[in-house]
Amino acid sequence: MKRLRPIRGAQEPPLIPNDVQPECICVPKVYDWVQDVNRVTKTVPLPDGTDSPPGCRELVEEAIAGGQVVTAECSAPDVPPLFPLTCAPEPPQPGQPTCRVVSIQRTTIPVNGQQVPVAIVRMQFNFVVNVTIFADGTQLCNFDVPISVPGEVVLCLPEPLDETNINCRITAIQCNVVQVFDGAVELDLIVCKDIQVEAEVKLEVLAKFCKPRQPIPVPPPVFECPTIELPPQCPELFPQVNCDCQAELDTTVEGAALTVNGVAATGTLTADAIICNQCMPEETRIEVTFTDDTPTPVNESFTFRATSFDNEICVTNAVNSLTLTGTGTVTDSSGNTINGSYTLVLVSNATCTFALAFTGPGFTIATPVAIDIPCEDLTIRDCANFPTPLP
Repeated sequence: MKRLRPIRGAQEPPLIPNDVQPECICVPKVYDWVQDVNRVTKTVPLPDGTDSPPGCRELVEEAIAGGQVVTAECSAPDVPPLFPLTCAPEPPQPGQPTCRVVSIQRTTIPVNGQQVPVAIVRMQFNFVVNVTIFADGTQLCNFDVPISVPGEVVLCLPEPLDETNINCRITAIQCNVVQVFDGAVELDLIVCKDIQVEAEVKLEVLAKFCKPRQPIPVPPPVFECPTIELPPQCPELFPQVNCDCQAELDTTVEGAALTVNGVAATGTLTADAIICNQCMPEETRIEVTFTDDTPTPVNESFTFRATSFDNEICVTNAVNSLTLTGTGTVTDSSGNTINGSYTLVLVSNATCTFALAFTGPGFTIATPVAIDIPCEDLTIRDCANFPTPLP
């Protein structure tokens, strides 16, 4: 048997680690992000034959006088795709829609009971549409129409940020012809806009690979260097708080037992709800309709619609449950609308249940016993959120 001997001489270098560690990077930070839409109507005169007779106006007038049916189409320009989302969009190419900041007014507005500093920004969105006129389906003329759409938006723009930190673009344009009349064409325009406030900042993140060196000591300067103070975020405006969980409900239950205005009622209950779609509170829609089986002597039928919610309690484990409280409206059998507060409880377990409570001036709803619903009609799932920030 041969004896094993240790290897001597040249050895492989030791492993070089590349562990996750805190790093400082320079990145664009989004201070605000708004998507808005404008709908405007423009009346545009038809080009006449001043430069090259006969013009479009003369051709249309001649067609109408001859009893022909005059129609028109409007074509909007192409806009760059939504993706990829770039922090510093490229300047628009010739012929593409443009936008610019006209003015900035700094003020304060109430948000959730607090005065918050904001910037009211006036903007102008410019593009060109093409209009084609037809007589009995045959093209008469074609011409371009420059369009300018003003807009106003409230943004988080803390000083020293200014208009150079505002990136705006048009994401979609819809153009329709309303009518051709009196030598003019009336256009109906819908403009979708995307507006962001961005600035480069330095952030500490957990990263790999890059390792900064230590600074080389230098003699102290004869003057004091200014400290870097980054503009603060506007947490009251952006970014918004996400939901802890989300739910979808679409069910109809016959023989549902409720207590309406203190009176026991039995009827058909239909519930249609999308709660925290995309894990965002504003993407919530809740509607519950109850049809009383015995509408005489008192018809306790109603339709409930949620308008907001202010608290969400989620349990997502062996038993999935969602408790939602907020404000909403009830429309009773006489067509009266009552504002009030509500509590909605959804449970998804071996047995799935629904319960609704509402209190408003002169109108109450209670669910004495949670109503059983088919489990395939209810989905409750957890939202994977960011961890709670440290104080």
